[in-house]
Amino acid sequence: MLFRIGYEVQSEFIGDVIEEWLKERADSVSEFINGVVSCDFIWKSTLFSRFEMRIIARLAFNSHDVLRRLKQKLATCEAELQSLKNVLQFAVYIGGNRQDMRYQEIQPEMDTYLNRCGTFVEGLFKKDGVSAEIWEIVPYFVSMAKDIDLGKWLGMICKRDLEDINPQGCRAIRSVLDKDPQAYHRSLPGWIVRTFSRFTRRFSEDKELSEVTLRSLNDFGIPQSK
Repeated sequence: MLFRIGYEVQSEFIGDVIEEWLKERADSVSEFINGVVSCDFIWKSTLFSRFEMRIIARLAFNSHDVLRRLKQKLATCEAELQSLKNVLQFAVYIGGNRQDMRYQEIQPEMDTYLNRCGTFVEGLFKKDGVSAEIWEIVPYFVSMAKDIDLGKWLGMICKRDLEDINPQGCRAIRSVLDKDPQAYHRSLPGWIVRTFSRFTRRFSEDKELSEVTLRSLNDFGIPQSK
């Protein structure tokens, strides 16, 4: 009942309670797994919510049935922003990289879903404004998606990250270059020059650097000191 209520209202608090309960009551986990497997409202939905993601990430690799149902769900999951965000966060929860043994168990299904989302994410970049939420997921998408043109993505990121006072695409560009140090696009040198210019302006105009600027510096890889 608690899981059903938490799912219906997408309650962070109930999610915290269930996660804590699962950690403290290991003897009851198998019963809870049986309950989750029987929750048709989760498995028939084509959306992947944050609430269910948190719980399933704790259970999937302790139960063949939960893992099987999760794989089936990924096959029908919609290519939409919140579901994509939660699928990527699921990957972070279970290790965050392709070398992790748990990720490898579900890698084919994850690859298929992320590849299906490629056109959708590209479409988000073509809108008038790229939101902070989109900038947040792009580094994870680029690092986890398998069959994508990294040079093309590098160009898209650079072109869309030239208007804001603070650079937004630093982490995304680092994700591309971490994945393939040889990736290149002709927009990259201009983006680097523009980014240094933006940082220099902030250093000269702001008596105290904002959290946004500090985060951008950190994402760019510039060490900070007092």
